[in-house]
Amino acid sequence: MPGSHRQPDEPVSAPDAMDALGQGQSAIRECDFRESRRFSADQMQEFERDCGAFCKQAGQHLSSYLGTNVALEVTGTEQVVFEIFLASVADPPLLAQFHCPPLSGVGVLEVPMPVAYAALAIMTGGTLPAPLRGGTATEASGAEGPGAQDLQLPERPPTDLELGLVARLSQQILVGLKAVWSKSIDFNPQVPGVTTSAKSLDVVPPTEVVMVVRLNVTCGDTEGLAAICFSATLARGLAGWGQTALDGASAHRADSAEESARLAGVPLPVVARLGSTTVTLRDVLGLSVGTVLPLDQHMDEPMLIQINGVPKFRGNAGVHQGRLAVRIADVVG
Repeated sequence: MPGSHRQPDEPVSAPDAMDALGQGQSAIRECDFRESRRFSADQMQEFERDCGAFCKQAGQHLSSYLGTNVALEVTGTEQVVFEIFLASVADPPLLAQFHCPPLSGVGVLEVPMPVAYAALAIMTGGTLPAPLRGGTATEASGAEGPGAQDLQLPERPPTDLELGLVARLSQQILVGLKAVWSKSIDFNPQVPGVTTSAKSLDVVPPTEVVMVVRLNVTCGDTEGLAAICFSATLARGLAGWGQTALDGASAHRADSAEESARLAGVPLPVVARLGSTTVTLRDVLGLSVGTVLPLDQHMDEPMLIQINGVPKFRGNAGVHQGRLAVRIADVVG
């Protein structure tokens, strides 16, 4: 520091270190060491480009659906652990869970509250309210900030009917996903419901890395910040990266079919049990050719058939192409 005469081996205090950083060195950035990178920089750029095309498609579709100008713009993409994404949403949020069968994995769409209420006004037969800006409930409650004085959001939580309409709106937003990515893989986005509680979303393990796309959304003169969170499996499936692009169920069926094919050649002993009896050791020592041993089973009763030593069927004795055979008549148990 200017005017100081610190010796070479003298330790630097924390305030001194911070002052040194303020003199031309880069600032310290908080890091979360749980964030293991699942996607490369090239994959992130490719996904962001595709999301840009998605925004264009979704904006055009929503403009037609609502009868007013709607625009979506990607402001950035990132990969974070799921619990960090949940910590970044508005309080309270509007979170629509979605999936894209037959693809595996799930996604979460954060709908900005001002845009949601602006759209709900149109969907229920009204007109657009006065301009709403921001996108957080904190601003809606009267916090200072750009446009905070214009917010006209209800102070009550959304009703079940409004949540149902938000789910329908979210479904329309996700039409853009199908328009962009269905050229390479066919899927059908579905929104089972909307929640206002981030804690209730346990669709992804808290420490799993997810792909998050940040959006700016405008509906008429109303704007807000939105986000789409894709689980790693769903993101890879949409983008067609590697084997995870396969439908999870189809991949499981393919693995099962391959496993079944391998097991099909494994030999298993099949035993048809005629019956049994109990004799003494003296009787055994007296056995000779021609001795008859009555069994405990009547000749008309079905025989027990064992597969690899385990009773599985009952069947009737007979002859097939000159060989003794049994016909399965019943399943055991």
